[in-house]
Amino acid sequence: MRGGHPEPDRTSSHPSKVAALAREIRMIKALTSYLLAAMTAWMPVRNHARSEAPEVTEARYEQIAADVAQIALDPDETPLFQGEDGRVKTALLLLSVALHESGYRGDVDAGRCKPYECDHGKAFSIWQLHPEDGLIFDADVFTFARNRPATWREEHASEIFDGASLVRDRKLAARMALHMLRYSMKNAHSLAIYTGEPGNGPKAKLRMQTALSYIREHPYGEELSAAE
Repeated sequence: MRGGHPEPDRTSSHPSKVAALAREIRMIKALTSYLLAAMTAWMPVRNHARSEAPEVTEARYEQIAADVAQIALDPDETPLFQGEDGRVKTALLLLSVALHESGYRGDVDAGRCKPYECDHGKAFSIWQLHPEDGLIFDADVFTFARNRPATWREEHASEIFDGASLVRDRKLAARMALHMLRYSMKNAHSLAIYTGEPGNGPKAKLRMQTALSYIREHPYGEELSAAE
């Protein structure tokens, strides 16, 4: 299980399944390259030179882009935007939020925040998620463990995620961030709940504008139909 969801069975050698898998891999690779370009445009690798070697940053960036691409292209996840490029916009928004929350910093990515950072140790992952008493996937959004009965929490302990879980598994963190963004967009029609602002505040607007401006200036040209 990765990112809170079981991995699909890919052991079959049936030609149609092999072709579908090959198409999925191509789509993930293409979107990963596109997202990597966005990340490096927003936060160049050289900006991390004081804390990690360029080759380390480059490898980490590529893995972040690949993780986000896999989550955004997951057919079990409804994109945050409509249209043919809805999944690309979803992926860009995830990366825009991570940019403005953490700057893709390696220490934050690894869960090594300074005592006064990461909301004084209460926020985890490059998306700065607040697990509080534990996060739970709730259909296409999320909830906190306290909103489930004690008996449920005991029987489903493996479905409750704390900060350490989010740091260990970046795809899990990306999926949870997606569900939290979806909750905000459903209930506030903006990212205001995610950013903790009244109305569509400046932080919420900036995160959205960063993502949407990039795709306007750099349209995505690859086929995405296999993810639908």
